[in-house]
Amino acid sequence: LTQITEHPSADSPQALHEVASLIQRKSLVVLLGDFFFSVDELTPCLHHFRQYGNDVLLMHVLDPIEQSLSVEGPIRFQDLETGREVVAQAQDLRGKYCEAIEQWQADLQAACRGHDVDYCLLNTTDSLDQALARYLATRSEMY
Repeated sequence: LTQITEHPSADSPQALHEVASLIQRKSLVVLLGDFFFSVDELTPCLHHFRQYGNDVLLMHVLDPIEQSLSVEGPIRFQDLETGREVVAQAQDLRGKYCEAIEQWQADLQAACRGHDVDYCLLNTTDSLDQALARYLATRSEMY
């Protein structure tokens, strides 16, 4: 995938709605991704998954650099779907970038709470199987 130079745009919210429509019985649904799209677009998807009584876990995966922009010097941002590039000094953007990421995460968590969806933030250095095992162990203790 990293060698593909052109990426078609994805309609992630539409894909989530399609998946929600395929679920035939009450299930535990684990949504795994970076969710780099509008929280307003995600909210109806969460509702769609929950409307038939599914338990939903949203596992939000971000790279540590995406979380804190912990790099120095010039940085090139590239939209992998459109190919558009922007070059800027990381230290000039860090403050506003971190504020925007924190607000976006808070909005995402609020949307999850509002639809009774469990939220779990992971970074790419976390072991997915261990994170899921911890979640399921915590969940089993609640019931």
